[in-house]
Amino acid sequence: MCGTGAEFGGATSTNLSHAGKAMFLKHVTDGKGARNMTMPTDEELKELWRLHDDNGNGLLSLAEIDRVVVEVFPEFNNKPALMRAYKFADADGNGFITPGEFRLLLRSLVYFNELWEKFDMIDVDHDRRIDLDEFIRGAELLDMQLTRPEAEAVFGEIDEDDGGFILFNEFCSYLSRMKAQAMSSTAGAVSGTGLVAPAEDVVVPRTYSSGSPGTPEVKRIVLPATPPAPPPPPAPPASGELDLGAKLMQLADMKEKGILTEEEFTAAKAKCIATHGI
Repeated sequence: MCGTGAEFGGATSTNLSHAGKAMFLKHVTDGKGARNMTMPTDEELKELWRLHDDNGNGLLSLAEIDRVVVEVFPEFNNKPALMRAYKFADADGNGFITPGEFRLLLRSLVYFNELWEKFDMIDVDHDRRIDLDEFIRGAELLDMQLTRPEAEAVFGEIDEDDGGFILFNEFCSYLSRMKAQAMSSTAGAVSGTGLVAPAEDVVVPRTYSSGSPGTPEVKRIVLPATPPAPPPPPAPPASGELDLGAKLMQLADMKEKGILTEEEFTAAKAKCIATHGI
């Protein structure tokens, strides 16, 4: 079991702000998603809103959102994905979608439908839950190359309620955390979003096992970007500078031991410096 205590990408319990969610979805969909849906323009969004805000209260209920999907985006009419998108896009948690959350809803719809397609392909008996054998057979669809002990360990991490099955909200939560972790491995934090600005190249975490065969340990490793080469070390001082330093240290030592008086030390130091042309 993952034991995070909060889902991400699967339900409302996420600490991402609206801006953080928008950045995450923009990064993982890049304007297009399942079946190459192109994000509507601002004017198209306003018209969609006008047509489907039935009572004109400036809020879309789940029923109104369902009608938008059925009438305008029927290819995304998968109820589990719609529910996840609705909960994720409801950034203020009031149970409705506001005009400011409408674009976030459509991006969420793209993203969670992509996850639903993968979930549905792995769920070969279509009972809307993935058992261990299905997960082992379908792990490659998630770009996971796992041995059976590794697959069992990952399965247990995704199955947060220890129910023996992976439910769609658990599936979404786990894969979204993996994507967010990959994004957070890049530099340049964006204040207040809970995420960092995505870089051009994102390293996807790898999963592997270690320890005894009976107790596999799953770790996620993010390979850091190659750091810039350190600047070359400063050139060593010339031999004359080393000689001067050594002589001054010797004079100071002689003064400390009482061999030279203050006046003698001052005169000797001045002569030493003059000799070295400083």
